[in-house]
Amino acid sequence: AGPPDAAGPPDAAAPPDGEDAPEPAAAAAATRLPNNTALNARLPMQIAITVAGLLSDPPPLREATRDRPLEAADICLLVNTHSQAEDLRLALRQLGIPSRLVSQSDVFATPAAAALQRLLDALAEPADANRLRLLAASPLLGWSAATIATASPQRWSALAVRLQQLARDWPHLGLLGPLAAVLGAEQLARLSSGGRFLADLGQVAELTQQRLHRQRLGPQAVARWLRRRRSQRVDAVPDAEQTHSDKVRQAVAVMTVHRSKGLEFPLVICPYLWQDAGQGRGEGRRWHPEPGGPPQLDLHRNRQWGPGWRADRQARRELEAERERLAYVALSRAMHRLILAWAPVKDRHCNPLQPWLFADDPVLDPEDSWPETDPTVWRERLDAEIRRRQLPVRLVEPPPPPPPGWRPPMGEPALPPEALTPGPRPSGPLDRGWARGSYTSWTHDRQALAQEEGRDIGDPDAPPDPPALAPTHTPTGPAAPSPWPERGLWADLPAGSGFGDCLHRLLERLDFRAAPTDPRGLALAAHELRRAGLPDTLAEPLLAALCQMLATPFGGPLGGLRPADLPSRGRLHELRFDLSLQQARARDLAAAFRLHPDGLFGADYADALAALPVGQRGFLTGSMDLVFPTPGADAGPWWVLDWKSNRLGRRDERGQVLSCGPGDYGPEALRQLMASQHYPLQAHLYLVALHRYLAWRLPDYDPRRHLGGYVYVFVRGTPGALPADRLEAPVPGMVIERPPLGRLLALDQALGTAPPGWRAGTLP
Repeated sequence: AGPPDAAGPPDAAAPPDGEDAPEPAAAAAATRLPNNTALNARLPMQIAITVAGLLSDPPPLREATRDRPLEAADICLLVNTHSQAEDLRLALRQLGIPSRLVSQSDVFATPAAAALQRLLDALAEPADANRLRLLAASPLLGWSAATIATASPQRWSALAVRLQQLARDWPHLGLLGPLAAVLGAEQLARLSSGGRFLADLGQVAELTQQRLHRQRLGPQAVARWLRRRRSQRVDAVPDAEQTHSDKVRQAVAVMTVHRSKGLEFPLVICPYLWQDAGQGRGEGRRWHPEPGGPPQLDLHRNRQWGPGWRADRQARRELEAERERLAYVALSRAMHRLILAWAPVKDRHCNPLQPWLFADDPVLDPEDSWPETDPTVWRERLDAEIRRRQLPVRLVEPPPPPPPGWRPPMGEPALPPEALTPGPRPSGPLDRGWARGSYTSWTHDRQALAQEEGRDIGDPDAPPDPPALAPTHTPTGPAAPSPWPERGLWADLPAGSGFGDCLHRLLERLDFRAAPTDPRGLALAAHELRRAGLPDTLAEPLLAALCQMLATPFGGPLGGLRPADLPSRGRLHELRFDLSLQQARARDLAAAFRLHPDGLFGADYADALAALPVGQRGFLTGSMDLVFPTPGADAGPWWVLDWKSNRLGRRDERGQVLSCGPGDYGPEALRQLMASQHYPLQAHLYLVALHRYLAWRLPDYDPRRHLGGYVYVFVRGTPGALPADRLEAPVPGMVIERPPLGRLLALDQALGTAPPGWRAGTLP
């Protein structure tokens, strides 16, 4: 390639030097032809009106067995660019005609995926004001700019509380539940008429739901995964992740000519074949100066003469050849009828339709002008050319716009209503005994559900205890002077389910040896508080209270061992389990407690347990907060620990806390609380699950040596470090027991279908 603006003789095909400028009259006549911009502005609505006319008076289509009227799904619009496709789809939508974009586009790159990202971000951190505003402005909520600007703090607070509740119910609802809750009926109706957005939203939500189900992800983890997936550039989009909105029935197909290769449609409309290859490719191009020679990069700015002109001309010819090949593809996609749009457009005469419609006209160079600038003359010439050559073509004018309120017909049903008959009805009862249950479903108690998920009792919004259970212990005041303060570090911290969830997530990630001023611990506490919709100013008092709890010894069989002494590599957080059940009945579970009445809960608790409506086959599922071995021991024994944030103590008539400290969490108060909430059943089920888990994992498993017991830590009652002489008495806030091994093995046998190993009947 020569230097820019290199001098040299013009090519033989270059325009002659000294050509006179056009006369003013000729310039004025040239303006009579429409230009490319003007025609592109009018054409989409004219095509949409044509489609509406075809659907209003549909021509018959011949099929193998019958003639049927034309439907929207039979029509395909072929375009050159995606911007043309969007212009056509907008015009169709304005007339109420559904359309579908046929492409291999990535559904995660659609506006629907961005809107779902806004919802997941808000679920991950409901207290973040910026995320709430982004969600409100998204199509999911559809708040206007004025509504967002004038929304009261109460309205924003109500939205945050709603999202917090949906995030709390995430384990039961997944993603589709919160999405359906956010999309109200009115907003859903608006989105259903907004093109493919709703179809793309359903597809990307389903793909995200599959991911979170496989990996058991929470809202925050799902939001991070979706953000990473949306930012990826995928060269080969999998079939499942290609937009399925192009498969919607009863919709006009819109696709590029490239995408249409190998496809056929009953009726095809080509609106843009009148366009030519454009005016040049810009500065810098690949140019082959000689046939078969090496490519050269031309950097000449002047495309009017010399090498720059030759490179520009060659590039245009290559584009024209490509347009001609694509035109052949477009013209051969129709099965029954083909509709072409054509008009003489200023400076657009080098298009693939021109030599086909006017075979005897010379092929013009890009630098030439139209031989005729009157559109009426061109219409007459085209009529004469069709008659002379007897082309199977007729000229039609776009029909008038449809009347207001017109809607396209949806087609006839596949079967008439009288041909539809109901199928067979099941004659036997449904088997409701086989299911996937949990400790919560067995207790059939909303309060128990709150406790299992870490929610506090004593919360003003919590439901009352059912009559079948003993009332929650709420002492009216210590009968004797207590060595403990009435208000501990936990007394002024919030109550409720959101705080309980925050506490559990924090204990999963917190370093148990952290100090109250640890920067990483404070940052983690602040993050989890914001995620729960609580002020992050509580991070310092919360971390101080947690450090006090972690420094509290367990007492009982574990003596001075503290949670802070448990090494991070030796403990398991949130250990999930699924126990197979042959036939679990409440009376069989209660019998295990009656046969082995020793320990904290025996025959008295067995009576309350027998009253539960337990009768199930299938699986028992759950999650243990923490499993740890006794430090320093050789492979055990292993213990189950459960964090509880129940609030006990006294309140005044306004609900203000008067006392909530270690003195309110003595052994008798905790025993009553445990029994009223059926925590003994939960603890024993955890130990049975741990028993089966260890039997699978330890080669020489012996439950007498490897199976420990349970520890229930009521965090609000833990006093912190204690002297050695205080460890002989029960530690406030701690319920620790190593229940009779015979009871655990009897429960294992009562549940049934346990793996081979230790059973009650085989215990030496």
